[in-house]
Amino acid sequence: MVNPVVTGPVEAATLLETGGGRYALRGWLAFATARVIHEKGRNVILAASTGTGVLEFDCGGLTHTDSAGVAVLIDWLAVAKHRGQRLRYLGISDSVRAIARISEVDELLESGV
Repeated sequence: MVNPVVTGPVEAATLLETGGGRYALRGWLAFATARVIHEKGRNVILAASTGTGVLEFDCGGLTHTDSAGVAVLIDWLAVAKHRGQRLRYLGISDSVRAIARISEVDELLESGV
C-alpha cells in the first residue's frame, strides 16, 4: 500500500462526541497524528463508566489511516477490555480493513470488545 503524497498540512484526526456514548473520528489517523488522538481516545475510554453500554467510535470520517492508525484502534480496544468497558468501531473503511487483515487483527477490529 502506497502512502499518499502530502503537499500541504495534514488534517490531524479529531474525536468528537456525538452523544449517547458515540464518538466520531475525523481526519488523518496516521503516524504523523497518532500520538495526540491516541491520548484523546484513551481518555474517553478511561472516563467512561464501565458496564453501562457500549462506546461506539465511528471511523467513517477518517480521510487517511495507516498502520499506526490501526495500532491506535487496537490499543483503544485493549484499554477498554482491561477496564471491562465495551467498545466497537463503526464505518471502518476498506483500506483500514486491508491493513488489519495483513496484520491479522481484522476480526478484532470488526467485533470490538
